[in-house]
Amino acid sequence: MLTLLVALPECSDGSNNCSTNADCVEEYLYFSCVCSDGFAFNGTDCEAVESNYISFKILNLDPTKDYENKTSLDYLELTAVLEELVRNITGDILAVDLIDVRLPDTGVIFQLNTTRSDTDSVEGAIFDEAADDRLGKFVLEGNATTFGPVSLLVALPECSDGTNNCSTNADCVEEYLYFSCVCSDGFVFNGTDCEAVESNYISFRVLDLDPTKDYENKTSPDYLDLQDILEELVANITGEILSVELFDVR
Repeated sequence: MLTLLVALPECSDGSNNCSTNADCVEEYLYFSCVCSDGFAFNGTDCEAVESNYISFKILNLDPTKDYENKTSLDYLELTAVLEELVRNITGDILAVDLIDVRLPDTGVIFQLNTTRSDTDSVEGAIFDEAADDRLGKFVLEGNATTFGPVSLLVALPECSDGTNNCSTNADCVEEYLYFSCVCSDGFVFNGTDCEAVESNYISFRVLDLDPTKDYENKTSPDYLDLQDILEELVANITGEILSVELFDVR
């Protein structure tokens, strides 16, 4: 009967030729070897996969294109072109993903996967390519090319060398592969512009507060409900109020 042939023994009895870093998968009338996560090759041999990051500084990116929006047609077209160019540098690259285009310094950053044994040869091929200051139709600043673990790319220079566009009243904060500007204490806005915050106090005399409510206890449900309502009402007077806190009910 056919059912006797479906459950072939190779996966269960260990008679398969799968790598120790592969899973034996029973298929219809046969089995296959699939390299486990973090490994790659044909299943009978599986090598550890290593992720590295490369960055190129491209000097002739079109400044009129929308490369900051990762869903824009401009960004997606650039992604397709650049990923193909990098993948074609050497056949030992398993996967390439463009993960960031950094403007205005025109840095492009990729994550790529190789088998661990191929990493050195891939790195050499990438630097050989960049040495000509070209990547396909793109002009490179060849000596700005980097390759390695993400730690090499995290400490990018904008915060330390002053090339960021943060306000003088903001802190430059290094993030994963980019920097952000955070307004210092006592200032607000978007980080590239920061304005001083001023605190003032306003008081209203409310004539119809319910005398049966517990407004003297600032942790009571009555007080907290009133706080939410009044803070929202005051905040809605104008959009230029940054924050409102009910300070006291007397």
